[in-house]
Amino acid sequence: MKKILFYLLFGLISQGIMAQSYITSAGLRVGDGVGISVKQRILKKVTIEGIAGVNSQYSNLTGLIEFHQPFLTRYFNLYGGVGGHAYFPVSQDLNAGGVGMDLVAGLELNISRLNLSLDFMPAFNFTGSNNFFVPNKAISLRYIIINDKDFRKRQKEKEKAKRKEKRKDFFQGLKE
Repeated sequence: MKKILFYLLFGLISQGIMAQSYITSAGLRVGDGVGISVKQRILKKVTIEGIAGVNSQYSNLTGLIEFHQPFLTRYFNLYGGVGGHAYFPVSQDLNAGGVGMDLVAGLELNISRLNLSLDFMPAFNFTGSNNFFVPNKAISLRYIIINDKDFRKRQKEKEKAKRKEKRKDFFQGLKE
């Protein structure tokens, strides 16, 4: 009974959230260090993410491809993916640099123009580091730069302009 009540209450709350899906978002990522995260949707349920981060030992660049699955609403997603990274030591005496592979799994929530995510991203270092496996977890807060609604509106405006241009060409041909 408690589980049913929990799911019912959670469903009602999440339905009341004024949220939008996104095309492009960018913001802050905080975990083992701090960084900037940019996400771009490339297919209906697929995004690419670029992360530039720094902590006391290294700076890093990470690229990921992520596959999203809506959970309860289209604004609350589970996602998982794979990618690669390059680490650069901050000081000369550290052996923290290298390249490797990343896996990622997380939860994501869109509320209005904000995208909040919590993820676990283990890194496997193939070169340059004493640590083969580094478990990373982080929380990201991104601003939605382009959402679905804006994107559809721009597409309709482009289509309308094309139709107007075709009509203009047609009537210009009749005048000659």
